[in-house]
Amino acid sequence: MGDLLTALAAAQPDKTAIIDDRTGVTGTDDVRTITFAEFEDRANQLVHVLDGLGVGPGDKVVWCGQNSTGILELTSASRKIGSTAVPLNYRLSDEEAAYVIDHCDATTVYIDAEFAVLIDRIRPEIPKVVNVLVFDGDAPDGMTAVDPLIVAAPTNVMERTDVDEGGATMTYTSGTTGKPKGAFRRTAADPRAGAALMQHIGYRPDDVYLTTGPLYHSGPGGFAASAIAMGQTVVLQGRYLGGPASGMVRLGADENGKGGFILPVASVVTWTDSRIEFKLPSGAAAGGGYVFVEVAGRQSTGLPFSIKAG
Repeated sequence: MGDLLTALAAAQPDKTAIIDDRTGVTGTDDVRTITFAEFEDRANQLVHVLDGLGVGPGDKVVWCGQNSTGILELTSASRKIGSTAVPLNYRLSDEEAAYVIDHCDATTVYIDAEFAVLIDRIRPEIPKVVNVLVFDGDAPDGMTAVDPLIVAAPTNVMERTDVDEGGATMTYTSGTTGKPKGAFRRTAADPRAGAALMQHIGYRPDDVYLTTGPLYHSGPGGFAASAIAMGQTVVLQGRYLGGPASGMVRLGADENGKGGFILPVASVVTWTDSRIEFKLPSGAAAGGGYVFVEVAGRQSTGLPFSIKAG
């Protein structure tokens, strides 16, 4: 059974497949854009890398990272090689992340360099993991930078007679009634059901799909996969929290983001796309309120906090 991405790359090789709106990941201020032909090549190269590491049909591959071309390349490669792709929410605690990775019996973790330190912290708790592949950046000790391996791999389609149903996904629930449960689903669903859904929504091949949430959620991830299957262009939105030079942290505001005070730049310890660490200014008054992040005139959701008198 031929792969859908291979067919799309042959039918519309020069059409834009993915636009990754994060600047800087290409080494320039430009966003990353790849065509369907380039997408197919990268997915095939990753298939060769995974195969060389012993990943095959039915094996669990956990992926973790913010929305990026690397994530969609992994999910496509996983489908081609017949493995099961398991998304990992990068907002989980160390204990929760270790549980998901170990519970699903993953032997390979494919992770954005931004979150590789998570695996470093929980490595003793995930003894079944053999390979930790780091993309979009340098790999810590004991892990493998996968991008150089991908670039060096061949782009041809790997013919495997043991892949007859395509890959699968296993998305973990939020665990509100106990430990999270893995929801297993084959990629090769009933095509009639998929076609009926697309017709009901009104999808067309020339549509552009804009992600509105993390791909590890079944909604954004599922609709992105559907968009690719239809040959649409997918626009991936990353997370941008600015920085001390362009953003502000407002402390002590009300629930509507009004009032309080702006945290002095000197109080900011670190500011990345996933974490802001700061020290309270000396003399900060005891009490409660909300903290907001403000970038380019936009304000985040407020988080409650309190300062106890010491």
